[in-house]
Amino acid sequence: MIKLVLTKLGLEIRRNIPLFLFYAVCFYFLMPFIFVIIFLQLISEDPGMRLVFLSDNAALIEDFMINILTQHSAAFACGIAVVTLLLLGLTAARLPLRLPKALYVCSAGEKEKISFLKLYLAGKLTFILLLLTLSSLYMGSLFITSSAPSLAIQLSLTVFLFLAFSLNTDPGNRKEARKKCPDMVTERSSETFVSVYWSALLILENTLFYALVYAGTEWTWPLAALWLPILFVNIYLAVKHTSPVLRHMLQYEKIYFPISDEMERKDIEHIY
Repeated sequence: MIKLVLTKLGLEIRRNIPLFLFYAVCFYFLMPFIFVIIFLQLISEDPGMRLVFLSDNAALIEDFMINILTQHSAAFACGIAVVTLLLLGLTAARLPLRLPKALYVCSAGEKEKISFLKLYLAGKLTFILLLLTLSSLYMGSLFITSSAPSLAIQLSLTVFLFLAFSLNTDPGNRKEARKKCPDMVTERSSETFVSVYWSALLILENTLFYALVYAGTEWTWPLAALWLPILFVNIYLAVKHTSPVLRHMLQYEKIYFPISDEMERKDIEHIY
C-alpha cells in the first residue's frame, strides 16, 4: 500500500513540476521585494531615517540597515511567512486527494481505500512540511522568534492550515455535471466546510497572530494560554471533518457523475 501511495504521489508531483518551479521562482524574487516594501514603510514612518540614506557614508548606511533588520526582525519575518504560506497553500491545492481508478473497480474494501487515503494525506503533508523546512533553511528561519510561546502558536496554526489546505479532494467532473445536470449534484458538507469555512477561520487566525507579532506583542505563557480555546476548536474540527472528507472519496458516482446517461434519461422523459 505504501508503495502505491508513493507512486501515486510521485506521479502527481512530477505532473506539476513546472508549476512548482514557477512557485519557487516567485518565492526567490518576492523575498527581496518584501524586504524593500518593509524598508520603505519604516523609512516613511521616520523622517530621520531618510537623512541617513541621503548621506554619502556607506559604513553608516550599512550599520543603520543592520540595526533596522535587528530591531524590526519580527516585521520582516511576518512578511516572509505570509508569502511562504501562500505559495505552499497553492502547492497543496495542486495535489488533491485522489484514489487511483483501479481501486474503484478492484476488490479492495473500504478499509483498504481509507488506508490509502490516510497514507496519501500523510505523504502530502510531509511533502509540504519538507518544502517549508527547505524554505526556512534558505531564509535562515521562517519562525517569528525563538520564544517558546510564540513558536508553539505559530507551529500549531501552520500545521492546521496545511491540513485544511491538504483536504481538498479530486473535483472529478463535478463542474461539468453542475452545468448539465444541476439537480444531480449534491453538496459535500464536510468538504465544503473544510475548504471554505475552516480554511477561512484559519486564515483569520493566522492574520490575527501575525498582526499581533508585527505590532510588537511580547508573548508569554499566560498570553499564549488565551489561544488554547482556538487550539481546541481546530482539533475538534480536524477530528470531526477529516474522516467524512476521506469517506466522500469512496463514492465514485459522486465524483465522476454519469453525465451522458443522465442526459439520455432526461431526453427520454421529455419525449414521453
